[in-house]
Amino acid sequence: TLHTISELVKRSIESCGQNARIACLTASGRELLGFIQKNPGTYLYFLDFDLGRQELNGIDLVRQIYQTDPQGKIVFVTSHTDKGMEILKSGIQAFGFIEKPYTRAQVVKMVDLYQAGRRGLE
Repeated sequence: TLHTISELVKRSIESCGQNARIACLTASGRELLGFIQKNPGTYLYFLDFDLGRQELNGIDLVRQIYQTDPQGKIVFVTSHTDKGMEILKSGIQAFGFIEKPYTRAQVVKMVDLYQAGRRGLE
């Protein structure tokens, strides 16, 4: 899933002509948190809600992301459609949801929405 979604994001960025890049690609929540602490900024995150047997679940990870990147935008990629309600009930502000199996069009839409929002802030 990690490599598939990263390829879709790369192709989406290229096809949209966006000035963007993948800054961090990891299967570890701890590694992601380390990256954003060392590289402060505002990012668009594509996170699989089901992190397997990781030390953090998706909601805990997002809470920690927002401590470092409060303006970050989170897109959850999941095959668990019931998790969307759990996320919303937790108070997490999701930028979007992409259900597996996902399409390039869904990824392009999230990249476009994020870039449009950033242009609106400039």
